[in-house]
Amino acid sequence: VSEPAEPARIVADAERAVGPLWLLVASAGGPPPGRFLDLQERDWEIGYHRTLMSAVRLARAVLPGMIERRGGRIVFIASSTAKQPIDGLVLSNVYRPGVIGLTKSLADEAAAHGVTVNSVCPGPYKTDRVVELFEDRAKRDGIDVAEAKRRYLANVPVGRLGEPIELGRLVAFLGSEAGAFVTGVAWSADGGQVRGIHG
Repeated sequence: VSEPAEPARIVADAERAVGPLWLLVASAGGPPPGRFLDLQERDWEIGYHRTLMSAVRLARAVLPGMIERRGGRIVFIASSTAKQPIDGLVLSNVYRPGVIGLTKSLADEAAAHGVTVNSVCPGPYKTDRVVELFEDRAKRDGIDVAEAKRRYLANVPVGRLGEPIELGRLVAFLGSEAGAFVTGVAWSADGGQVRGIHG
């Protein structure tokens, strides 16, 4: 989905296979980790296309059909970095808030057509991406991966990594009729990691 033409192709292929799409869950994974001075111009372009423009392009591909059918759900998978920057994740800290801005804007435009638009902001879950982030932090800090994980989880009140199914249940709710009155919200799903009042 980082390639400009691919989101529209993916949506068209899905519609040929299963018919009209009533739900889009846009999740492209995170941009490369790193601190500002460690990142090259190419890293910024990768982050922009993978993190922000993939969401824009996927929404552009599905929204006209949802509006025509007068119903649908769009759920963007963002990150807790959209609400609270995390050291060493400057690309995510910059582009994820853009996804939240997209969520709010589309929610306003699509609500009258029966389409809801929300974001989910996960914290640390048991995924390959989180393992990569622990490895990156361990390398930068000169510690082992287990210690990097321990230090990170010290800032997560529930004290553990989330299970992917836990995130899936929230996304399923937002994509269902039960979530029909919920739109324009950036849901934290991070074990209490984000401390902000509006988190």
